[in-house]
Amino acid sequence: MDPLSDPKQLIRMRKPLLVLSGINLTDTGKLSILTDCLDYADTHLSQEFDVLALVPGNHSFLHRNIRFRTFPLSKKSWWFRLYYEYIFFYFLSRKLKPYLWLSLHDMTPNVQANVRAVYCHNAAPFYKIPSKYLFHDRTFTMFNWFYDYLYGLNIRKNQYVVVQQHWLADVFRKRYRIDTLLVARPASEASVTFPPLALRPASGEPTRFFYPSYPRFHKNAELACEAGRLLRQKGITGFEIAFTFDGSENRYAREMVEQYGHDPGVQFLGLLPREEVFARYASCDYLLFPSQLESWGLPLSEVQPFGKPVLAADLPYAYETIGTYPYAAFFNPDSVEELANLMEAAIHRTLSLAPSPSEKIPSGRAAAGWRGLFDQLLCESSSTASATPPRTPVPDATMAN
Repeated sequence: MDPLSDPKQLIRMRKPLLVLSGINLTDTGKLSILTDCLDYADTHLSQEFDVLALVPGNHSFLHRNIRFRTFPLSKKSWWFRLYYEYIFFYFLSRKLKPYLWLSLHDMTPNVQANVRAVYCHNAAPFYKIPSKYLFHDRTFTMFNWFYDYLYGLNIRKNQYVVVQQHWLADVFRKRYRIDTLLVARPASEASVTFPPLALRPASGEPTRFFYPSYPRFHKNAELACEAGRLLRQKGITGFEIAFTFDGSENRYAREMVEQYGHDPGVQFLGLLPREEVFARYASCDYLLFPSQLESWGLPLSEVQPFGKPVLAADLPYAYETIGTYPYAAFFNPDSVEELANLMEAAIHRTLSLAPSPSEKIPSGRAAAGWRGLFDQLLCESSSTASATPPRTPVPDATMAN
């Protein structure tokens, strides 16, 4: 069909094109990033822009105002991924002539666009793998060894390098010597009010701890299991710890289930759809988050509208994500005893809760949510931007200096 005879095609041709590339985002938090981005674009950008999403192809996306192109081979092999990013997308971009090309998964593709941006949310290169886990997860080990190079490849060709937290911006600034960093937090900061504390009084029912995460060794799930064992040795049994894996995912998960699967009160639920994770937020008593490495730590922000108290690792990412949320307690992510003591206090409802200490929350302004990010990406501040109507960024969408 001649595109000029199709009214919808004609309208698209008159709009600047936005390409949102997420061909490698298929599970847990990474898929949430892609889905949330598409939700915002579908609702808020599609009237002004023609939006094309490049996706893996193994998920159903219900976005009526977005066009999709699938790349199912992107997860089959790294050779396909590299081919798409550095060869195929170059010719595709020359054909499409997009205004904005936003790569949502760390690597800077070889493309042509008025504005190029990469969203970096994998902190793997900045984690020292313990020797005992070096060969447990080949994918993570590869990320750790090679992502430093892949991050740096083409990175200076972006108008914006997007990260989720200030500590990660500092790492990128020092590692790659770039000044195009934009801190964009996944959670909106439109409201500073929080719901009342949603905590059941102590009763005969078990206290429910919930830890939603994909099973990677840096997620530190064994710390929670060992803390549970320590509590049971002390005669404390009125609790449950639920994890969102079941041993089928990888070697680390299998060993976790083999070692702790018979412990009373430990539940391995398997990977859950997002709506069920949110249902667990509503029904649990405490969110447990001992992870040793996160670029954001999405459950720490997702649980906040439910008013549930949080037990989180005493690490910079957790303080920045939790922010002023008033129902939190922190522990050394290497100390079983410290976590067990907090869990015991939680079970007995004597736990002291407070927001992140102000001195541990990094200073600096950031784009809040997807609105803040896209207002920054699509504003006229880019020296190459000329193919889009003027857009005004929200007040807190500023570059990280």
